Amino acid sequence: MTMEPHAMAILIYALMMVESGGDMHVGPGDGGRAIGPFQIHEAYLQDSGRPYQHREMQDPHKAIDVIDAYMRRYATPERKPDGMTWEEFVARIHNGGPRGHERDSTLGYWARVKKVLSDLD
Repeated sequence: MTMEPHAMAILIYALMMVESGGDMHVGPGDGGRAIGPFQIHEAYLQDSGRPYQHREMQDPHKAIDVIDAYMRRYATPERKPDGMTWEEFVARIHNGGPRGHERDSTLGYWARVKKVLSDLD
């Protein structure tokens, strides 16, 4: 992945705001399958290769570690389409899985993340 650490930190904040409104103690979402302030699914955790239990995704530090590992695997320069920002690429993968940046279903999610990012400017 090729995002400056500061830009990635801001994007992580925006993802959290969209997923949970910043609530560190948010209940499970998506029918109980998504956990924590970033609403991480078991499959996302497993795909990240990080050694945590799904319930540990309530811990924002562990969840960020999982997001980082997941993006290092899937949000790579060779996969990023020309003309797509890194922020959009990462946000849509977070929402829609490894090919989320190709799915129209992630466009609304990206719009919400983009709004949070623009409100921070």
